[in-house]
Amino acid sequence: MPSYQVHVLTNPVPGKEAEFTKWYDEIHVPEIIATEGFVTGQRFEIKSHNGAAPTHRFLAIYDVTPGHDPAVALADIVARTQDGRFTATDAMGPNAAIQIVEVLGPQQK
Repeated sequence: MPSYQVHVLTNPVPGKEAEFTKWYDEIHVPEIIATEGFVTGQRFEIKSHNGAAPTHRFLAIYDVTPGHDPAVALADIVARTQDGRFTATDAMGPNAAIQIVEVLGPQQK
């Protein structure tokens, strides 16, 4: 059975970084992982991209529930965002990028 993750690249609105971080960590990630189809969520700050400044400052990685269709889970997130079931913020910039990725092997140590 394939395993999937959803990767989300984001930027805060300039001057609203603290508000963005608080919203993402305390509200948004918990809302996502409480949604059917998601198991865990974790945020990262991107420090460089190929040695240059990154186009996005933050990356969130969500593990999709094994056996769950990631496109269905993501569509539910979009619907909840659009109809107000998720808490919105004006601190997130408009250029978020979302990717569904298939895990190809086990995490190695």
